Amino acid sequence: DADVVVLVFNSQDVNDVPTFAKVIGTKDYPDHAPISALWEGVSHYLPGIMARFGSSDPKPLPVWPAIPDEMAIPISMNAIQNMVQIARASGAKVIIGQHVEQADLLVPAERALLPIGHDLILWTSRNCGVEPIQWHDQFVAAMQAGQKPYRDYMHPSAVGSRIIAEALFPAVRDALLQPTTRPTTAGS
Repeated sequence: DADVVVLVFNSQDVNDVPTFAKVIGTKDYPDHAPISALWEGVSHYLPGIMARFGSSDPKPLPVWPAIPDEMAIPISMNAIQNMVQIARASGAKVIIGQHVEQADLLVPAERALLPIGHDLILWTSRNCGVEPIQWHDQFVAAMQAGQKPYRDYMHPSAVGSRIIAEALFPAVRDALLQPTTRPTTAGS
């Protein structure tokens, strides 16, 4: 019964199709208790902590694959269209946001590889009749002001989340103030 559905995508979502591969039993999702809390701290958490403080050189940003998986792209684009259709069929208004990755902003030499995802999602959104909201300029301004809108190469920090919320808020507010056209069900 949502009145508004907000979908937020980044460039990599064009190629992000869950495989439902087993994750239980991996390092991040163990299937057994550690030998001890100390062992867990040393073997699991200490390497990440040491990596943060061990070098002043920033880690290289992940690079978008030059040739995305051809099967993943149509699956992802169809998923976007289906989400929009399902939301609208229930009477919800749809808002799409496009989140830029840090590599989109900082690595001009590799930028030629990145727009494929951004552009395909932009085209698909527009094809669904939704003009995506983007906050590229606000992220750049925050970075120029010495703020860190990213936690890592893609995910927003608290600063980035605030920027996204401020960019989306007017559209959500306006959508909520518009009259609704809920589908009627038989017998109502």
